[in-house]
Amino acid sequence: MKSNTIYPPMSKREISGAAISREAATQGMVLLKNINGVLPLKGRGKIALFGNGAARTIRGGTGSGDPFNGGLSGGGDQDVDQSLRYHINILNAMETEGFEIVNREQQMAWARCYDLAKREMKDQVMSVFAFPEEPLTTEKLEEYAKETETAICVISRNSGEGNDRFMKKEVSIGDKRYEIGDYRLSAVEMDNLKKLTAAF
Repeated sequence: MKSNTIYPPMSKREISGAAISREAATQGMVLLKNINGVLPLKGRGKIALFGNGAARTIRGGTGSGDPFNGGLSGGGDQDVDQSLRYHINILNAMETEGFEIVNREQQMAWARCYDLAKREMKDQVMSVFAFPEEPLTTEKLEEYAKETETAICVISRNSGEGNDRFMKKEVSIGDKRYEIGDYRLSAVEMDNLKKLTAAF
């Protein structure tokens, strides 16, 4: 993130539009299961966040699926998805609401790798960027679980015009190939979820 300051300040139109978007998003969400009434989280405190979507939340698709004109299809900067003016990551939102992210350093280190790979993409407007999930270790999860009982895993996907969906797909980053989840979870996502449910 370049800065925590929005400059120039947001206009009344932007503030009003953001409020409408937030209300529409809230009404459009579906909670599949709420076992033992764990949601909404009660109070503020320490939490652990996992998944690429936590620190690099996907706000919309590519091409005409880009939800605002400041995006790449509107001639915006390739780092526009890190602009507080247009985009709020889940990690930042949780911190704004008073939560302490116990694994913030781990999340931001992985986010820097994500950003670097994204900047190296040649077609920033129409291509769907995909980045492999970080494999979690039992040892690290046990360390985080000593600080909090609450863990949230954000699994995210992106799509756009001209890009078909697949059960799973592979991407190349540098000289390595990675399996990426699409309709289905990748092997790393499945393994991470098993480890998370065991640790928390």
